[in-house]
Amino acid sequence: MKKKNYSIILCGGLFLASCMSNNDKCLQKLFDEVGVEKSQIHNATHLVTILGNGCKGCIHKALSEIHNSTDTIYIIACKSKKTFNLIANKNIDDYSNVYLDTKSILVELDMAKNTPRVYLLNNGKYVSHSFYGNESRNAARLYVYRYRILGYVP
Repeated sequence: MKKKNYSIILCGGLFLASCMSNNDKCLQKLFDEVGVEKSQIHNATHLVTILGNGCKGCIHKALSEIHNSTDTIYIIACKSKKTFNLIANKNIDDYSNVYLDTKSILVELDMAKNTPRVYLLNNGKYVSHSFYGNESRNAARLYVYRYRILGYVP
């Protein structure tokens, strides 16, 4: 009976490990497709994904936080730079941490739905994700503090 339990635990652990590597592969593909710099990936603690076409409020909320954050990468799915500029009333080139996904990679990888998402990162690797909002960002920051500074792993 004990051998059976160990094999179930081992198989479950391998399954979870394969899921995590799949998340990392998705992140890497997304970063490659939109052109995020390697140094920025390793310094980022958060990735915010937003479906830009038709979500003016989400983009404006993100734009209000962009200048305050040096540890967050924003990827916005939008048809073109021109579309983003019209929705946001800002020029995309003014931001060093905002990237456009004009090829719908976010949708293809199922990394954005109707509600924007915040992905928690550690050295460019997936840790967890939640919905975009002040509460989830604060919780994610606390998790990064515990994970990086204190070495706490739940």
